[in-house]
Amino acid sequence: MLSYAAMEKKSLAVSALAAAQSIACLAWDFSTPQPNKYELPPASPGVVQEAKAAKARLKTVSPSMIIAHRGECEYCPENTVPAFAAAVAGGFGFECDLWLANDGVIFITHDAWIGGKKGHAAKGWATNMVWRGSLEKSDVGSWKAPEWTGTRMPTIDDVLPWAGDGHEIELHVCDSRTDLILPKLKEALSRHPNATPQNVRINVSWRGRGWLHENLPEYRCTSNGLLRDGWRVADKPLDVKAIVDGMAPAGQIGVWSPRWDEDLLTREIIERVHRKGIRVCVWTVNDAASAWAALGRGVDIVMTDRPSSLLREMKEF
Repeated sequence: MLSYAAMEKKSLAVSALAAAQSIACLAWDFSTPQPNKYELPPASPGVVQEAKAAKARLKTVSPSMIIAHRGECEYCPENTVPAFAAAVAGGFGFECDLWLANDGVIFITHDAWIGGKKGHAAKGWATNMVWRGSLEKSDVGSWKAPEWTGTRMPTIDDVLPWAGDGHEIELHVCDSRTDLILPKLKEALSRHPNATPQNVRINVSWRGRGWLHENLPEYRCTSNGLLRDGWRVADKPLDVKAIVDGMAPAGQIGVWSPRWDEDLLTREIIERVHRKGIRVCVWTVNDAASAWAALGRGVDIVMTDRPSSLLREMKEF
């Protein structure tokens, strides 16, 4: 039975695979939205019935139950200020992805390889880029649609002003150099007093949690997770109870964020996490039935690529 720490170390190999897969995304048609490589299939017929019962019981859904993956990226270029602004305007929190440029600027993008989208002024690995004179000139909007031409890549100082009571921002530290990026993140948080532990959570790998607990103890982190030995629904299930039982205490982990899995993420598992004082946020859920089923089982937050549309479809479900 794998301990949670062992599972975290195993995830490093998965991260390397994800980096390789991000290069493969360079081949997509730029006239279409960027694909979500890990999007799950819609809910199965049995879960659709479960979702209907969950809606009848819960009766309502609010924007606070939904967080926008990379911002409101259905209508705006992902991981940009317009996407974050649209999410907040809809009452949603949002998630964004953090990397550190070699000249000390924390910037926001998703893929480890920079330059896959039309308009980028620079190409290379995110961990080997400079901001000034290079990344700051990149157009990260024209790939989405002509009207977004000229949209610039944001920095951490463009993101944190959007933190506010009533919605959460999840800062996903994608850069593996946690010893370098986390001190810079601490400096940024000090510049934005509105970004508090109540409305900002930090998603960082196990290697950075010790630093975070010691230097930003009031910020409990988010812990990502997979429930299968790989990314496919057909991959071997893991021992989810062992993963949950091996989690760090709630004083360090505030939210557990596994990939949604209708077979493995049961009500019993979610209650087991809640007993540890930890909330559950599932990703990436884009259909109303899966969202209602997740909330019905006790999930606290649903992360989605399409928050406004999902909220509307959940109300109409």
